[in-house]
Amino acid sequence: MENFDLRISDHDGYNMRMAVIHSQAGEVAPSEVEAPSYTALELVEEPDARLRAVAEQFTAQVLPAAVWQAWRESWAAAGAGGIRLRSGCADANSMRIPWELLYDGERKNFLAQDPRLAVVRYWEGAIPDGVKPIAGPLRMLLTGATPADQVELGVGKELDGIEAALADAKRAGRAAFTRLDDLTPDALDRALLEVKPHLFHFSGHGVWDERAGAGQLLLDNGRGQSAELADAKLAMLLRSRGVALVVLNACETALGGDGWGGLAQSLVLAGVPAVVAMQAPVSDAAAAAFAGTLYAALANQYPLEQAVTLARQTTARQSAGAAGPGEWLAPVLFMRTGSERFWQQEAAEQPQASLDRISIGAIHAINVALRDQFIDQRGADITLGDKQIDTGGGAYVAGNVTVGGDFVGRDKIERPGGDRGPDASKAFTKLAAAVALRASTADVDKAMQCVQAMQQAFEQGDDDKVADCIGELADLAPDVKESLKQAFSHPALHERVGPVTKYALRRLG
Repeated sequence: MENFDLRISDHDGYNMRMAVIHSQAGEVAPSEVEAPSYTALELVEEPDARLRAVAEQFTAQVLPAAVWQAWRESWAAAGAGGIRLRSGCADANSMRIPWELLYDGERKNFLAQDPRLAVVRYWEGAIPDGVKPIAGPLRMLLTGATPADQVELGVGKELDGIEAALADAKRAGRAAFTRLDDLTPDALDRALLEVKPHLFHFSGHGVWDERAGAGQLLLDNGRGQSAELADAKLAMLLRSRGVALVVLNACETALGGDGWGGLAQSLVLAGVPAVVAMQAPVSDAAAAAFAGTLYAALANQYPLEQAVTLARQTTARQSAGAAGPGEWLAPVLFMRTGSERFWQQEAAEQPQASLDRISIGAIHAINVALRDQFIDQRGADITLGDKQIDTGGGAYVAGNVTVGGDFVGRDKIERPGGDRGPDASKAFTKLAAAVALRASTADVDKAMQCVQAMQQAFEQGDDDKVADCIGELADLAPDVKESLKQAFSHPALHERVGPVTKYALRRLG
């Protein structure tokens, strides 16, 4: 993604200065604009039509003509690669402005809901050149607390949904997670030492103490009552621990004071490359919807900014009464790194299975296709891993021939772990992501469990059970029917689909 960097300063409660300090369209000199008076807290219950009207007025007010022109030119130049709008807020007042409300009136589109765009709060201090991609599985510490002296929250259900969203990634070895309900300060300290997480998630209560100018998480004291964990102490615990992303699904964790004070801000200053936090109270439904989609997208290797955008879209789609229509504004993404893929192992760095053993028995293969290589009676030179095979004329081999999980004939070239499992797992993982994005909040947990049961039945060859799961999933999440059909059109699944499953797929329409 290309960067479009704003600097907002000198907010005195009435006016502020706005400048573009970096963009593909060049810089724009500082100019004074009228400061908006409302915050995200006042907007989360606004109906969509009213929110769009406010957003259009807000954007015209905070982005003067020269800034908007530079934005449109930069957006067009970025093309399919996308663009990241980074707001560098120099004071507490400008930090409270809901920059996620920015709106393109010509395209009828909130910038923070466009997958090609990202709206980020950015710290202009010492920025690392990049974070080394994480090798091996992404280690996650999933935590929460809802002390008895606070309003009860659906923390357990939210963490259940996250585990369901990550189940396929865990089976595939891409993710490993540790869960701690009723989190205490001591348990957090021990877990950080033992788990050494790349990602830390907290679900529960957060508060902003205006008088002290500090944010706090409310943990459990071990006796069911609140234990306050101040921003400075949390920053101290996470400093230099290798945590790449912190997600605070708790109210008021994005609010801040002077000098980038506040929970999320303190973590960024402590060296955490990215933090997702909330600038307004969120309902259980909105919190669960946001977290479920965020982790489903991350598990499917979406860039962080795009994962946040997809999670906003899911939150915005919640039915009336389940969540406030504007609750998608609450999440804020803070970053101090320029890389949107810092958290994941790049595909090029994924370990590849080596071809350890070739067993050759006795059959005469006339014409054989191995992936994109074709062997006819003239023979061929085949490269498999680091092995070269000269088939010669007639391609005479013995044994079953199986390459990359594809059965070729009697006699065999064996690749350890090379059955269809990984390819099939990828198809089911994509299906799970579609479920997380499209199923209703009330049904998403059951739908995720249905996908897991379907995959298990498929791997066991239980045709009737697979068909039952297809019907159940179609009832729970009608919008995923196309994704279901696409999943079973994957070559790793299609050739093994039984007659009952085929009939169930035809009934989808």
